[in-house]
Amino acid sequence: MTIIIIIIIIIIIIIIIIIIIIIIVIIIIIIIIIIIIIIIIIIIIIIIIIIIIIIIIIIIIIIIIIIIIIIIIIIIIIIIIITIIIIIIIIIIIIIIILRVCVTVNLCGSSFKCLLLSRVSPKTQNHRFD
Repeated sequence: MTIIIIIIIIIIIIIIIIIIIIIIVIIIIIIIIIIIIIIIIIIIIIIIIIIIIIIIIIIIIIIIIIIIIIIIIIIIIIIIIITIIIIIIIIIIIIIIILRVCVTVNLCGSSFKCLLLSRVSPKTQNHRFD
């Protein structure tokens, strides 16, 4: 009878040990799975953050390029407008000078001849046309 009791006790102990081992293994597997999931989530978050940073940098670069292009276009337009204004002013000044010279020295036949004479001839060069 004692042998049967001892065998039963041994079997119960073995079953308890096996159950404990199975529980430990299951807990370890669950912990490993949780760790792997956490690592994967962290990696995904890092990748998303990197992608967002890259997109932000690209957007900033594009905005800077657009601003630079707009500034260059504005500068070119301003330069063109200033050049046109200067050319118009120069043309007006030349026309005024031609008209003043030719009106005051209208004794020659042609106004261009008058202008040429007033530039070349020492006699008319001394005259004031005011």
